[in-house]
Amino acid sequence: MEPALPTARQACQAGNCVDLFTTDLTWVTTNGGNLNGNPWVITQDGTTIRYNVEKSGNCGGANYNTQVGTATATITVGPVAALFSFELGGVGELELPDYDEMTLKFDGQQVGFAHAAGGNKGCVDGPVVFALQTTLPISMAANTVHTFELRFSTNDANFHVNSFYQLDLSFAPQA
Repeated sequence: MEPALPTARQACQAGNCVDLFTTDLTWVTTNGGNLNGNPWVITQDGTTIRYNVEKSGNCGGANYNTQVGTATATITVGPVAALFSFELGGVGELELPDYDEMTLKFDGQQVGFAHAAGGNKGCVDGPVVFALQTTLPISMAANTVHTFELRFSTNDANFHVNSFYQLDLSFAPQA
């Protein structure tokens, strides 16, 4: 059996390969006001996280609560510096602006904010408004640990139909 070829993330010497670029990503989530369990869905080895809002009572659903949640990622960088980036998308209510909001923080500093667009359209959802408050990508030194925190709230119990907020995270070795 032939040895595996090294990946771009490995250095090999005399047939022994060592991972140069690694990031360990672990999430801890909380939630409240939800009827059907945890609204956070984490996929793609932790690099995609989504908050699903339950349909509100005034729009034909069963949830009459304000829905809230936090998700905190611990990011551990290996022996090679890394670049961290993210994209946010989703849909929120189109009744009132600044509802269904999410705040994003990296190492305690706010780096983004998203909210429903509003528009007095009742039980209709549309794209969320996202404001990036930092320059991407974010540089992370080798052998460091960072936190990425998401805080979500519907801020009220009304006008939620198919709302969700989704973040896609990416990491790359820093040249």
